[in-house]
Amino acid sequence: MDADTDAAIDFALARARGLWMQSKTALCRKRVPISKRVENYYCSVGASALHGLESVPRTQTALKKVMGFDRSCLRAMARIVKHEGETWVNFRRRQNKFLRNLFDKLQIQELGVRLLSKQHGWAGHVLRLSSSDIAYIWANTGTLEEWHSTQAFHSVLDPTSKNRWRHSTKGPKINWEV
Repeated sequence: MDADTDAAIDFALARARGLWMQSKTALCRKRVPISKRVENYYCSVGASALHGLESVPRTQTALKKVMGFDRSCLRAMARIVKHEGETWVNFRRRQNKFLRNLFDKLQIQELGVRLLSKQHGWAGHVLRLSSSDIAYIWANTGTLEEWHSTQAFHSVLDPTSKNRWRHSTKGPKINWEV
């Protein structure tokens, strides 16, 4: 992993960590059900981290950092107390088991899985395009940043898509809640 990627990961996680520190009191409040706290966490802190990590390559090191940050925040929200005489390994296993059961019960994904699914969702979309589509060509020759800059450039210069830089048909209407 190069220095720029490492710096981008650290910057995105620092922003998310700052948001976590601002909302930690509310998210760790015992009076609110854990399901609501986890939902609010992923809507605010998790969304901030995902937004900052959009263009970062998904490497083992990056995922380890993201999952470590995510798990530490979730452990703080769960507030599971270490029993006297319990080893740290067993304590961590008990915490992770609780979190896995919570994810299954709420049917949500942790931050590392969401990050990977964003990347693979984009890849699946591009794979289904024909080889003449510009998005397919850019995905095979350029980077995601270049594609975003091309979209911004053409949306100003060619808003009616005469050069066919946009899809020919619009996708399904999705509400912001989804």
